[in-house]
Amino acid sequence: MQFKTMGKGRRWVVCFLGCWAGLGPAGWFPQAAAQRPVEQVGGERDLDGLIRAILATHPEALAWGREAERMRAQVTERTRWAPISAKGYYLPQSDIGDRYHEWEVSQSGWMPGGGRIRTELREATVEGSEAEVRVSLQAFAVQTWDQAILTWGVQRQWEQAQDRLAGAHRWAQWYADRAEAGLETRPVATAAAFQEAQASLEVDRLAAARERSMAALRSLGGAAYADWDRVELPERSWADGPVSLPDSAAAWSQLDARWEAAASALRTAERERDWQQRASLPQWELGWNQQGVPGAMYRGAMAGVVVPLAGRKAGVEQAAIAQLQAQDRWEATRRALIEGRQRDLRAYETLLATRNELARQLEADDTEEHLDAALRAGSISFPAFWTALEARRSLEDALIQLDVDLLQLQGQILQHIFP
Repeated sequence: MQFKTMGKGRRWVVCFLGCWAGLGPAGWFPQAAAQRPVEQVGGERDLDGLIRAILATHPEALAWGREAERMRAQVTERTRWAPISAKGYYLPQSDIGDRYHEWEVSQSGWMPGGGRIRTELREATVEGSEAEVRVSLQAFAVQTWDQAILTWGVQRQWEQAQDRLAGAHRWAQWYADRAEAGLETRPVATAAAFQEAQASLEVDRLAAARERSMAALRSLGGAAYADWDRVELPERSWADGPVSLPDSAAAWSQLDARWEAAASALRTAERERDWQQRASLPQWELGWNQQGVPGAMYRGAMAGVVVPLAGRKAGVEQAAIAQLQAQDRWEATRRALIEGRQRDLRAYETLLATRNELARQLEADDTEEHLDAALRAGSISFPAFWTALEARRSLEDALIQLDVDLLQLQGQILQHIFP
């Protein structure tokens, strides 16, 4: 959908984010991003490429990507069989003779079913950590998107301020020429010059703000974006709303990384409870034993059962409580995501209607042309002309802010597409 804002001699066309057609969630994974070249839009690197570059190369994003590997190693170590153990005893004197000694080598393990539970716990833990990584990447990408949209808004204000400065310069020059010819008073020419100076200061202020914001984006993008000096939004199809996405807020929420992370945390808690229960049961033990005194030794293979007598109950209870907590968090996350999507969609519809109505009013408004003609004809004073012109320009500024708000809200609604 194209949103148009009409100004004197200029039309701004803004292409909104849209449904991200042709990209899909997989396009934002760091692995995929590392294999894709930086795309060009109108000869300039686009915002899609920036976010992919950040997710692929930013140190913090890379650190998150290694979290799953760390968790896999941690749970593997925690759930592995006990190491092969060796024990030995020596008694210089004993009831059965002097120099009694005993030694054995043994290995313990779980009863049938323990290996399956261990595998399920490992898989659930890794899946949960990968989901948490996606949550972090999603939040990081949304922050980048918000920063880019703010930069884009300042960029539009800066470009608009340059047009206003050009107009102020023309009027200041016109009044100066008329004052020189004796057709206008000097105070009016001075007021026009002051308005030009004020417009020039606004251009400088916005240029500095734009540069600060661009510098923040360049630092996120790394070397590939070191010379980036303009934000270009990706062109997407965005009809009257996010019609290409699932129809319900619940379906949208299930695409959010936070939904899967909460569900994974619940599955991990359930597997942890099963593991603690299994660990509290007796274990088998196999090995080799030798004992006796010189001349009377007994040796051979051994098989037995190791029965935990104490210390396991607390682990089972803690795992059961952790499962209940994970269940509560899952329900809270599910409700929050669905309700949040519903609120965002309602807010988007309201903002979109307000924005489009304001755009239509500005497009149909020809006040600036009438003011121009009236000022040249001398039927309106310069202060009155400038006051009326500033009123219209405040609406143009409000339109840019609405565009920024809508784009940022789209990022919230569609944030699941980022990682």
